[in-house]
Amino acid sequence: MCKAIIADGEHRAAKLLTELIQLIQLIQLIQLIQLKTTQPSDYPEELGETSEDNYEAAIEGLEFHVSVARKKGFLRD
Repeated sequence: MCKAIIADGEHRAAKLLTELIQLIQLIQLIQLIQLKTTQPSDYPEELGETSEDNYEAAIEGLEFHVSVARKKGFLRD
């Protein structure tokens, strides 16, 4: 009986983890869409980098994460 309860809990935890990963990846897609609607000059500067450089780095990072999510089937085009 205990093994069944533990197995059920592990199954639920795995399912919730998958849903959480999907949610995070959806949030990254939304952030990418929002970022692309802003001007690079409006993006904040950090530690000697221009706002344009930080903007491009943020776009590249989000595009990478979104592409990984698409490859894994969590997001569709």
